[in-house]
Amino acid sequence: MKSMTGFSVSPIETVRVGFIGLGYRGLLAVRRYACLDGVSIAAVCDEDGERVEAAGAVTDSSGPVREFVGADGWKRLCEDPDIDLVYICTDWQSHTDIACYAMECGRHVAVEVPAATSVEECRRLVNTSERTRRHCMMLENCIYDVFEMATFNMVQDGIFGDVYQAEGGYIHNIPQLNEWRVEFNKDRKGDNYPTHGFGPLCRLMGIHRTDNLHTVTSFHTPGPGGGHVVSVIRTVKGKTMILQHNIHAARPYSRLYQFTGEKGYAAKYPVEKIAMLPDSESWMPDDEVSALVEKYLPQYYAEVKKIMPSGLEPKRFMDYVMDYRLIYCLRNGLPLDMDVYDAAEWSCISELSHISIEKGSVPVKFPDFLR
Repeated sequence: MKSMTGFSVSPIETVRVGFIGLGYRGLLAVRRYACLDGVSIAAVCDEDGERVEAAGAVTDSSGPVREFVGADGWKRLCEDPDIDLVYICTDWQSHTDIACYAMECGRHVAVEVPAATSVEECRRLVNTSERTRRHCMMLENCIYDVFEMATFNMVQDGIFGDVYQAEGGYIHNIPQLNEWRVEFNKDRKGDNYPTHGFGPLCRLMGIHRTDNLHTVTSFHTPGPGGGHVVSVIRTVKGKTMILQHNIHAARPYSRLYQFTGEKGYAAKYPVEKIAMLPDSESWMPDDEVSALVEKYLPQYYAEVKKIMPSGLEPKRFMDYVMDYRLIYCLRNGLPLDMDVYDAAEWSCISELSHISIEKGSVPVKFPDFLR
């Protein structure tokens, strides 16, 4: 089958979107899309009729919205010929089934993280996307966070030289979790929510562009809520990434996000810092870091600020950027910022890390999704 790398479709003047899953993340997404130009919120779906009504109320100003309710409502939404993009915000374990069905129905897909929970599901996403020639983008918002995007562009510009080591993760004390997520984390000893930390690092290191993932070796420390998982990832070129996961850590939220290049180092948590040669043992002054970040942000970040509601939490900005960029690419016939191989590579570490731990922390090879 033909590769989806660099894949694009003819421009879609008005992107007709159908939303499946209208819980916390889903309803926020509907509200964001109501702010975007070139979008028609065509349909909403959830098993809970009250959630469907709530989403419909949000979209009143954008015209009639078709509503799908019940256990099979998602199938009927995917089958609707008047939808271009299916936006999936359901639980993890249903992501792949819904995404593949939507692509089989001829729809493009945007699916919340992680896109899949097993290597087999990742293969299904790739195979279905390649065969149907439909986009399948995972909604990894963290690559659009301000510091991540700016430093990515700095790396592209050569400021840090060749990046050879990086660290990321998801450290978050979440006392109130959905029951299905708690049970999933207890049953599978692995990095079950990898993409917020892993995605930005893979982008920095050009995974499946200029380098490829080779092996992952994971370690598990017992503790509350599934314990602490550390994974060491090695690329084909011999570079390394360290990834951590803990959802009951008695410490502040962190995605770690730090990397070392030939010419310098950057870190986001607990504060945004950059150190560069020739004085790499001292941090750059904060005002210089801020100026550098501002210089390397894409122009469309300023456009997004204009459409965002006032008083919004700063961490929600990256969601608006992500959605703005997705619609911009579809409307202009451009390749998306993330493709189906990103979705598969960043998601599959969930099962691979589990396999490594179960076998005594042995290296486990990454699948070659691009064949």
